[in-house]
Parts: sequence; structure tokens; C-alpha cells
Amino acid sequence: MIALVLPERVPWETTVREGLGPHRVFRFPDLTRLTSRLPAERRIPARLAQRRAVDRLAARWLPGDTTGLVAPSLAAHHLFDEARRRGLPRVLVEDLVDLAGLHADLDAAADRHPEPFLRNYRSPERWVARQQDERGLATSLRVQGRFAQDRRGGEPLFPPDPRGPVRALPSRFHARLAGPAMGRTGLYEALAALEALPEMTLGIRPLPETPASVLAHPRVFTDDRPHDVVLAPSWVEAYPPEVRQAGVSGVPVVGTRRALGWVDGREHAPGDVVALVAALRAGGS
Repeated sequence: MIALVLPERVPWETTVREGLGPHRVFRFPDLTRLTSRLPAERRIPARLAQRRAVDRLAARWLPGDTTGLVAPSLAAHHLFDEARRRGLPRVLVEDLVDLAGLHADLDAAADRHPEPFLRNYRSPERWVARQQDERGLATSLRVQGRFAQDRRGGEPLFPPDPRGPVRALPSRFHARLAGPAMGRTGLYEALAALEALPEMTLGIRPLPETPASVLAHPRVFTDDRPHDVVLAPSWVEAYPPEVRQAGVSGVPVVGTRRALGWVDGREHAPGDVVALVAALRAGGS
């Protein structure tokens, strides 16, 4: 019987469970709604702390008839150590970004933007080390997104999204920013593209931290009106839901490699507004 550890609600649960065969689930109470109300600088540390708690509990809970383990990032250290002691196979689902690489990307983004989250949030070094230890304890690695696969190796978590025919952009078009409206998702690069392209309007998913000046922009909208292209100029956001949805609907995507994940799109380097605008002028395909 394979044990699947789920410390929180995760988007890959159905995909993984369909391929496991007989299994049991160790599930922690879902605190996503509670942590989503915290300030940005506390939200992610709270969720990672939840994962560490699940790791310790699951290691103690592991039944004697367990034949294999599947667990996500930062919820596998003690669990995999116990499974190794028993000689069990251990699959690490690395669904979080590489923390060491994330720090480098946050530094690069913070050089461009004043957003406090980018300056203030850094994972403790013990978390970075813990992530490295989990890789050493795992017998196989599954990663989410092409960026992660190229950077860290491992088998893909999801197959490539089936795409329909990509639609060309009309003469006046509505773009949707992938991820919440924050500097780390490329909000300011998207706004720079908006200023360069008078024929464009921009849809965003606002947060309490989203600047009022952005919400007041005459060509920025917060509703869910249909969009012609998805912008994913993210510095650190990996494979946001708007990109995944575009991958199965034929909507063109323009974004950074980290954000594109398994979706084919026009790629540009983080912070490269010139390339972003050029891709949009070329039709996004």
C-alpha cells in the first residue's frame, strides 16, 4: 500500500493519485483559507511551517504495511528518512520552486521593484538545506513544469498540455496577467507593455497589496472578461493557473521560462519589456 502525504490542497493531487494504484492518503487539515488572509510576508512561511509539521506527523504515522512513499517538497525529510530505514521507495514531488534559485530570482526582481515582499522574504538557510536533503533521500523525483525539469532534472509531473489552434491577436486586444497582481509576477513589466501598446487593455487579479495607482489605471480591469492573450512575465511565479488554462484553450501566452511551464509560448527573459512588447506586436504566437 503506497502512502501519499498531502499537507494542503495541491493542484496535482488528482494527477498523481490516478497513477498510484492502491494507496492511502495522509492529509493534514486544510489551512489554505486561513493562511491566505495573512500578509504576504507571512503567508508563505506559514504554509511551509505547515508542511514541516506534516512531515513529522507522517513519519510517526507510517503504517507497517506501507510499500512506498509519495510526498511533496518540505514535507518529506523525516518521512523519507524513516522510509529509507525501512528500505521503501520514496518519490519526491517537487512542487515548490528551488529555494536557492528563488532567492536569486527575488534579488534580481528586487533590484527592479520596490515591493517589500521581494526585499524582506527569504527562506531560512535551514529550509534551503532541508530541500537539498530531501532530494538526497528520494529514490525518484517528479517536478512541475519544464523550467523545473531542466533546472533540477526528474520526471515531469504533468504531460504537455494539449493545445488547440492558437488564435491571432486582434487589432485591439485584452491581455490577462498570470498570477496575482504583484511585482514578483511581472506586474510592472505588464504595465510597461500597456503603456507601449495603446491598443491593449490589461486584466489583473488584485491583492490587498496591489497599488491603488494600478487599480485606478483607465485600461486596467479586475473583472473576468474574456482575454485574447495571457501575459506571464513572472520573476518567480511558476506555471500559474492562467497559463495552464491558456494551454488547453488555444489562447497565446507570452512569458518567462519559469512561468510558461509545459505550455508552449513566446518566451522572454525576466524584466525584458522590449521582448515582451515585441512578442505582443508579433501576435503572441
